[in-house]
Amino acid sequence: MRARSAKPPTAWELVTSDKHQPLLIGDFNIQVDNVSNKDSKTFSDILYAARLQQHVCDVTHQAGHTLDLVITRKDGHPLLDTSCVSGLPSDHKAVVCSVNFARSQCPKKLIKCRKVKDINLDQFCADLRKSISALPSKSCPSELAVQVNTVLQELMDSHAPEKTIQVSQRPFAPWYDDNVAESKRQKRRAERRSAKTGLMIDKELYKEACRSYSKTLFQSKSQYMKQEIEQLNNKGLFQFVHRLSTQSSSRTLPKHDSDKKLANDFGMFFYSKVQSIVNKLSSQSMSEEGSTKLQLQARFSEFQTVSEDVVRRAIKQSPSKSCRLDPAPTWLVKTCLDEMLPLITRVINLSLSTGIVPCIFKTSHITPVPKKSLQDPDDLAGYRPIANLMFLSKILEKIVDNQLRAYLREHNLFPAMQAAYRANHST
Repeated sequence: MRARSAKPPTAWELVTSDKHQPLLIGDFNIQVDNVSNKDSKTFSDILYAARLQQHVCDVTHQAGHTLDLVITRKDGHPLLDTSCVSGLPSDHKAVVCSVNFARSQCPKKLIKCRKVKDINLDQFCADLRKSISALPSKSCPSELAVQVNTVLQELMDSHAPEKTIQVSQRPFAPWYDDNVAESKRQKRRAERRSAKTGLMIDKELYKEACRSYSKTLFQSKSQYMKQEIEQLNNKGLFQFVHRLSTQSSSRTLPKHDSDKKLANDFGMFFYSKVQSIVNKLSSQSMSEEGSTKLQLQARFSEFQTVSEDVVRRAIKQSPSKSCRLDPAPTWLVKTCLDEMLPLITRVINLSLSTGIVPCIFKTSHITPVPKKSLQDPDDLAGYRPIANLMFLSKILEKIVDNQLRAYLREHNLFPAMQAAYRANHST
């Protein structure tokens, strides 16, 4: 037996069940003023059952009947008054109504921010030198890394304290400049003047202002897009085109009552997933113990400490991206690099010489991202964990990667057919 699918709701069902206030206007071609008319009685019964109200009381047709209607809900409707205007080149009168529409408000949210652009860089660097000179000597890379974070965090709290402010969430429109805003104001002034006087000349001026605003907006958008494209490389150009051609979708998360509980659920799920992979790799390595091992002439026994120039080059060449775990923005660290370079170099060299990665460098900010657009949002297996590390953690990772790659190249240990993750080996 074939299951019968539910019928889609009709337009009338949508009007009567929608949570918003409906406003139905038009020529219904029903003589609502004629109480003896059968169609008029049926229509009135429908309006009464749906708790709707018809507001036009005057005659709207030259034959002497009310055909043009304005219908709203009985309770809480936005209609203020209605009137009919005759003398038009039509057999119908114009129905004019005043509607009390509240101005749409942009949604607001509370955010935490710092006024980092107001920081006095000279004073910040001076305080940074003073704080670093007062630090006690540490031989443990984890403790030294914590000291670096603590110094930066205290200076940020002193020079740019964190504040909680309320902001409006407006659409992103970087092309909306002063010229576009002025053209829009002129259009609105012309619109009000045309509605007030009703003169033909003012209507023509309003149409001309609309065309001028559309032209100005188009030119501003075109100029912005042109400037953006000229500054992009091939990778950035593909990303820019993807953003323009792909509809943005809001990030979905599983249903939850507590943010903390949801974060713990994700953490336990990702942890168990990693543990299962580790256990599988351990079982494979034990089963391969009896197999023939490849004898190598060279061994990578230890990492080499690096100079301040190597660390400076790694920091300068890295993009100025920041993680939420960073105590200070990356651009500020680069600005005060002369003051921080000896301390950062010491942290990295201690980590390389002892083989210990600082604990805070192994802490990451996890963002669950859906693997597919159409999936069950409550299925945790459908999310991919995106981990963001601290900036200094990435610098240590980059230096270690450079030494490993140099060793592999020197002893020809790269697979001959490997093209991925190798410079100058793209297919």
